[in-house]
Amino acid sequence: MDSSSNIKFEDPHQILGMGGPWIGKLYIQDELVSQNVVVDNFFQDKKLNRVYFIIYKKTSRWLKKNYFYVAFFDLKSKIVFQYDNKFDMIYINEVCNGEELSYYDAFHDKNPNLERKIILNNPDFHSKTK
Repeated sequence: MDSSSNIKFEDPHQILGMGGPWIGKLYIQDELVSQNVVVDNFFQDKKLNRVYFIIYKKTSRWLKKNYFYVAFFDLKSKIVFQYDNKFDMIYINEVCNGEELSYYDAFHDKNPNLERKIILNNPDFHSKTK
């Protein structure tokens, strides 16, 4: 299923100032998938039939206590899975070999020294919604 043209965001707003990041409500095929999603850092993996994105979790008015989480929406089951680990900054890039998610410890992918990997077949990914 190719739903890349059916991905949209509503109510975008800036969270950190200085140009971003921006978050909003993520809709796929006109269905609300998640709120507080970084609007300029998501991608669809057609091979695994998933849409990967970043969720922003505000726990305090102080920036140091707020976090980002990696998540994906399975297009077949229509379930959101969220990675348990939290990040101060993150930029997701691509799925490598169908087994690893490439990401950066930054809000961009410009510094290769900041690239890291998450194993996708990992018990730290949990179903968030049905």
